[in-house]
Amino acid sequence: DLDFDESVLDADKKDLDYELTTGVNAGIGFGLKKSWNNVRPLYHNDSKKMIDYSSNKTSFSILGIAGLTSVKQTPSNTSQKIKADRTIIGANFGITTILGLNLLNIGLAYGWDLGIGHGRNDWEYQKKGWWGIVVGIDFVK
Repeated sequence: DLDFDESVLDADKKDLDYELTTGVNAGIGFGLKKSWNNVRPLYHNDSKKMIDYSSNKTSFSILGIAGLTSVKQTPSNTSQKIKADRTIIGANFGITTILGLNLLNIGLAYGWDLGIGHGRNDWEYQKKGWWGIVVGIDFVK
């Protein structure tokens, strides 16, 4: 559940246009998770002996998240403070809720991005809030 694809919509800009972006981000989350398992036996039609079982797992999590990302700076998102596009490293922090249904996880996140290094304060989205959609698949159980 540590890898997620987030579609980000900046939530705190008052005088800037909204921007929808997508990206993949690697991070880590710590929090609380509640799980429910529903197991049903499967019986053979003739012998009525149990031959297998089916199971469904549902979970709900609330997490604090942190990760590293890249920040693309352009003249349009720096109030023309730079003349050519550049990319700097960034960090993001936030909180997310995730609903797990067997191997699929979907959720909603709210967080902040911080550019790191030279030029971070030129970026108009520095420390601005964003909303994200979290989608995950459990590859290992």
